[in-house]
Amino acid sequence: MARNLPANLTELADQIARKPTKIDSRWAKSITEAFSLYTRTSTVNLFFAMGDLLRESGWPFPVYLNLESERKRLLRAMQFNRPLLYNLFSMMSMDLTVVNLSVGRMGESQQQILWRQEYKDKYMSIRFRRASKKVFASWKTSPLLQSKKKIILDLEKAYNGKLWGTCIPSILPLIDYLMREYFQTNDLTSSVDILWQAFKIANIIPEDTSHLESGIKPGYGTWEIDSKKSNLIKVSHNEEEDLRLSGVYLTSLVDFARRYYSFHRTASNPTEVNRHAILHGDMNYWSVVQTTKVLMFFDLLIQLEPVLRIVIGDSFKDHTES
Repeated sequence: MARNLPANLTELADQIARKPTKIDSRWAKSITEAFSLYTRTSTVNLFFAMGDLLRESGWPFPVYLNLESERKRLLRAMQFNRPLLYNLFSMMSMDLTVVNLSVGRMGESQQQILWRQEYKDKYMSIRFRRASKKVFASWKTSPLLQSKKKIILDLEKAYNGKLWGTCIPSILPLIDYLMREYFQTNDLTSSVDILWQAFKIANIIPEDTSHLESGIKPGYGTWEIDSKKSNLIKVSHNEEEDLRLSGVYLTSLVDFARRYYSFHRTASNPTEVNRHAILHGDMNYWSVVQTTKVLMFFDLLIQLEPVLRIVIGDSFKDHTES
């Protein structure tokens, strides 16, 4: 798959809508729309910066968000010269109050709390819960998941009942199933691992995956790599030829897939979501935070279907040679 990946990504870039000759106020607010509606670079940069902050905190991009509302909220907050981290993790005063009660320490300022991982985790979990009814409804109507609808229904009940120890073991097989659908195969060895390994072998992401570099970064990420004098293979060499919104989502997917499938062979009770650690009982995964991360990753996988169909192409037959 790694051999075909650069060409497949170029094909994806060719299908993304580019700047129209006539002014059009409409812009892509979903992956599907990204193929027909142009998104301005300033908007791409905004969501890419948001995605970078989330990846630094170990979270996948929340594709369930209403991007129009999110864009307005972030731009409105930025008028007051607040840092993006503040804008991202404080949508309403009620959010901040709820999180402070359980996370804040005596004498801590609002700014200090915002920088703490516990706050970010709590906040992202709260935001997903508020959107969870809509998210589960979209999964239940997805053509991809009709044969797994009973599992989705049970998963929703477990989530609503806060049965965290049940949620993640229910979602892991669905992730594997979804990848087999994208690879168009019955081979049970097909998985998210093949996808992110292909990106690494193709030198689109670095061998040292502790860095957040990537050759699929959109917007200002296209020149960010050049400024670091990286030898990574890039999908595009300027902002107007990048993957736009697809690049924001795909960058998040590959990064979380790397965490999800990272090498784990020795018992060490990791704190980051790791598929192997969960399956071998070497992780305390039964928490709202870990559950929410995996559910958001699954949602990201579903929303990226049209992108992953192009990125994967028909390359599965030789993925073992990659």
